[in-house]
Amino acid sequence: MSTPALMAFVVAAVVAGLGAPILVTALRKRLRVPMTVFFVAAGFYLLNLLIQQPIFLGVRAFHLNGVVVTGLIAPAIYAVCEESMRYLSFRAGRKMRDNRTPNGAVVAGLGHGGAEALLFTLGMVASVATAVLAPQMFAANGGDPNAIVHGGPGYYLQFALSRVLAVIAHTGFATMIMLSYRQVRWLPAAITAHFAVDASVFSLQGVLPASSPVPDLVFAGWAALAIVLLVVVRRRPVAVELGEIARIGS
Repeated sequence: MSTPALMAFVVAAVVAGLGAPILVTALRKRLRVPMTVFFVAAGFYLLNLLIQQPIFLGVRAFHLNGVVVTGLIAPAIYAVCEESMRYLSFRAGRKMRDNRTPNGAVVAGLGHGGAEALLFTLGMVASVATAVLAPQMFAANGGDPNAIVHGGPGYYLQFALSRVLAVIAHTGFATMIMLSYRQVRWLPAAITAHFAVDASVFSLQGVLPASSPVPDLVFAGWAALAIVLLVVVRRRPVAVELGEIARIGS
């Protein structure tokens, strides 16, 4: 592996794998949200995987593949499972109920998205290690070890970018779920938004070359909309009202 690729690999691993917990630690005093919210949200992402995996096993039993799975079925499973569990996470204890606020949603989004990013990063590290140390095994699983061993830094930088965009999107989804405790319509809205993000990005990744920047550009557009949502919600005086509703509805 070349020196630029190795440096990009290390940067990607740190940014994608540790970026969310580092950011929430730096912002904790400013946001005034306990770290419990971060860890509970991360835990519910892991619980969500226990629901997702049996469903995907059932889907594989029908031998479905192609755009039908990547563009429709998989995004629907991700959206329903993750947003349902995200909704339930805000009922998991007094601290979660007390932080159904814009700041709490940001921390919860970082927890959920950070846990996902960490698992993706561990998978990326495992793939690179296999390609370097056991190229025959990597090739046997359908991969090209030369693309990793002799490739440039582009893949790792793109990986880090995609994880950053995903975490931003998760803060937007968490904000919508937080709002669903004020108006229930935000729950199906969050599920629909999650489906739209995954379906559009996954479909483009399935039909375009791996080097195409289009999926990341679309992903960046969704992330920008999530930021707009965060700004709009934070400018509205909803934090106190949501806190009162959380106590009444708990």
